[in-house]
Amino acid sequence: MLPGDLFGLPDSSVYVNSAEVACPSTVYRVPWIQLRDLMMREPTLQLTLLVKVAYDFREAQRRIMILGQQNTYQRLASFLIDFIQHPAFFDPKSTRLTLPLTRFDIADYLGTAPETVARGFARLEREGLLHRVNPRVTEIYNIEGLREVQRRNRRSAG
Repeated sequence: MLPGDLFGLPDSSVYVNSAEVACPSTVYRVPWIQLRDLMMREPTLQLTLLVKVAYDFREAQRRIMILGQQNTYQRLASFLIDFIQHPAFFDPKSTRLTLPLTRFDIADYLGTAPETVARGFARLEREGLLHRVNPRVTEIYNIEGLREVQRRNRRSAG
């Protein structure tokens, strides 16, 4: 989850999700009944939440496709591209991407081992697409190159 994301909407008044934070976070808990009543009084809030939930649903579908159709190297490129699009994490002037996650967290998110993530970063460095300044800060040299890695078919992605 990233800043502004929603999670944990109930299923028949039962919350079925849990979360573990990987960086300092502020989380707001709003009881479902109060939220429902507020949405009834504020149609704009209802529309805003509907748009957000629809966006989140599309993103979930995209992530499922990424996990199912891309190899680990492509998934790492996709992950980096996702974070590059968030101003809280990417500074276009310095081209530095500051990740709030450790390689263990990234591996968990990508469904792989931390060593595989380390090898993926090393490969992206060898290809001249980025440089790891430290475990959390990466200079991005070639965003279009990352997009190309993301698009490669499975046979040529290796």
